[in-house]
Amino acid sequence: MAFKQVSSWIVFIAMTWVAVGYFTPLFKARSLDGGATEAIFGAMIMFVVIVVIGHVAVAIFAPKSADGEADERDKRIALYGERAGSYALGMVVLTGLAVALIDGDTRMANLLFLGLVGSEIVKNGWQLALYRRDS
Repeated sequence: MAFKQVSSWIVFIAMTWVAVGYFTPLFKARSLDGGATEAIFGAMIMFVVIVVIGHVAVAIFAPKSADGEADERDKRIALYGERAGSYALGMVVLTGLAVALIDGDTRMANLLFLGLVGSEIVKNGWQLALYRRDS
């Protein structure tokens, strides 16, 4: 198995484990009002620790694959994965924006809208820079 594939598995498992640990109490309480800043930071720290330990273990046991260059297939797979993740994030942001507007939370609605618009500006600006670089 290629290092990029193993890396994707490590991140997938770590993210799933941390997300389940974070959201299980919220589902049990049947409310998304729970959670706290400390819990979010704890989840992020736990994710980083799991990913670092996983990648160090892979690098120790398979140093040649960890040092390899990404080939065209790896780059294409990463691009398709990023695209799918962007679509999912966009849908969640739109849903959050709708909920914030319905609840009358204009600060959160403005923040979500700014994030959505900002991400599109970054995406298109990056594409223009890449087109310009290749011309």
